Amino acid sequence: MAISAREGRSAAAFFEELYAIVVGLGLAFAVEQVIDLDRPVLPVRADYLPIFLAYLTLAFALAHSSVRYLQLAYDQRGIVLDKVRVVADLFLGVGQFLLLIALSLLITRPGVFAFGAIVLLIGRPLRDLVLTLSGHDRLDLDRKVARLHIAVVLILGIALGAGQLVPARMEDLVLKVATLAASLGFGLGLYIGAFDFFFPRENEAS
Repeated sequence: MAISAREGRSAAAFFEELYAIVVGLGLAFAVEQVIDLDRPVLPVRADYLPIFLAYLTLAFALAHSSVRYLQLAYDQRGIVLDKVRVVADLFLGVGQFLLLIALSLLITRPGVFAFGAIVLLIGRPLRDLVLTLSGHDRLDLDRKVARLHIAVVLILGIALGAGQLVPARMEDLVLKVATLAASLGFGLGLYIGAFDFFFPRENEAS
């Protein structure tokens, strides 16, 4: 049974606000990981700034793409909504909320952070696979975003493998550089590859 337009808008508004709250909370936790007030000059743990910046990029880009999906699918009725899609979106959203908070607490552990980022990013392609196998259509935005998620997951997976091949003293450096590069690629790729979905022309916005 299809979900009514009013119910869709109500659900979307709740989760749109929740994404903002979760990202804000995660940012506060992440900042706490890199600030050290006991340091005499600059109270910043510079060695963890790459992972902090990676988290910042991933969190904002992922939240923005998720909110835009909710607007297109639920507010603008860009696709047929039924119980299967809503449940799949609910599981994906709750999983993203939990993982965004968890990642914000792992800024000082590059390897665990990279693995957590893989788990976070693989969720959307898996949701799309479930919907496709059950005969549901996808938005064009979903296709673009899912491809980017898979690409970044592969890069992070390669980085984790490479970290096991280099000397132990180099492992953290490799993971920090690769994770930051992958996250920046994720953010840039998202906005460049799906620019029209995030910033539609005036006659397409309604």
